[in-house]
Amino acid sequence: MHQALTLVLLMGAASTLHAGGLSMTGALDAARAYDPKYQAALREFEGSREYRLQGQAALLPEISLAGSLAQNRLNQSVGSQSRDTNYTSNSLSVQLRQPLYSRELQARGREGEARSRQGEAVLADQGNQLMVRLLEAYTNVPLADELLSTALAQVTALGEQLRAAERLRVLGEGTVTDELETRSRLAVAEVHLIEARDARQNALVRLTSMLGPTVQPDTRKLATPFVRLPLDPVDLHTWESLALERNPALEARRQALQAAREVLDRSDAALRPRIDMLASVSRAESDSINTVNQSSQQRTVGVQLSVPLYDSGRNASQTRQAVAAVGYAEASLDDARETVLAELRQQYRTLSSEVRKVSAYVEAVNAATLQVQATRQSVKGGVRVTLDVLNAQTQRFTVQQELAQARFNYLKAWFRLRAAAGILDASDLALIDQHLE
Repeated sequence: MHQALTLVLLMGAASTLHAGGLSMTGALDAARAYDPKYQAALREFEGSREYRLQGQAALLPEISLAGSLAQNRLNQSVGSQSRDTNYTSNSLSVQLRQPLYSRELQARGREGEARSRQGEAVLADQGNQLMVRLLEAYTNVPLADELLSTALAQVTALGEQLRAAERLRVLGEGTVTDELETRSRLAVAEVHLIEARDARQNALVRLTSMLGPTVQPDTRKLATPFVRLPLDPVDLHTWESLALERNPALEARRQALQAAREVLDRSDAALRPRIDMLASVSRAESDSINTVNQSSQQRTVGVQLSVPLYDSGRNASQTRQAVAAVGYAEASLDDARETVLAELRQQYRTLSSEVRKVSAYVEAVNAATLQVQATRQSVKGGVRVTLDVLNAQTQRFTVQQELAQARFNYLKAWFRLRAAAGILDASDLALIDQHLE
């Protein structure tokens, strides 16, 4: 069944790809069908569902069948008399046992429910992490494209600057220093270009490792102008309340704590009385030396009381172990709560700061572009030198790259904030997809 589901998801992703580019939601379908980490989470979830069934089954009737067949040889002496007898004996019985009262089995049932709910929460958390990892991998490709484009533009501009410096030197209007400085800047820019190409290839490899080798995304870029994403709620306190209530990682820890408490209750209940109803039907032939060649049938209905008296300290040891497990689960929940809140606060601050950075970088890019133009005019008038032009160009390209980085950081912070709050879903991917063209 899961193989069929995987095939359907892959076909859906492929159809999205052929329909005109791989969208974020199409990439999510492909990642759910291929990503090894998410596939491992699915298998773990399937196993966790069995805890609920096991816990429920512990409170339901048990039916057992027992039978025997034996060949017997009897040598018997009574005073001066003796006899040798060979006979065949057989028996068959069916027994039904229904727990009527057992605190241990009741705790086992509650433990099974808690562990199954924990598995559901873990899968939800892994689904959130999958979307966050996908957003990172998916948007890193257009970010790498923009950085590569900027690096290529810088190499092109410096190449033109170098040719101009060479012509001016030949005509006697330029200096060797200008030419060497430009050549040095060009060599450094070419190194940055190589790094940008490697970074883009690495981004593609990482995305492919999530989507599968048969899915190839199209080249996309951020839409212009910059548009802020909706932020609802606005205040940090409400975001924190959402995280404490809905974050799936916290829910998984809470269910793990509940399961540990049920294990402790089960250990304590192991020394309590247990009452079972028993019903059996049995049939036997020659089942003893006194009933050779005799048949019997027996039907029994009754109640059995079991009271543990002594177990050599095994239960006490299990109880101490369960107490330690509860303490561990409580500490893990506290740690997870602090981790989630710290992540949420960080992304909330990052979201606000990246908005301000984008606005500042937009102004900086405009100013740097005008500065390059003004510096070139000043060089012609003899006020500035070639080095000033090179510095202005370098500053412009640097600011352009920082602007691109800030815009993508804004998208990622918005997405991670919703993930930490536990309200992330596929529609958020679709919303970010609208900011790519």
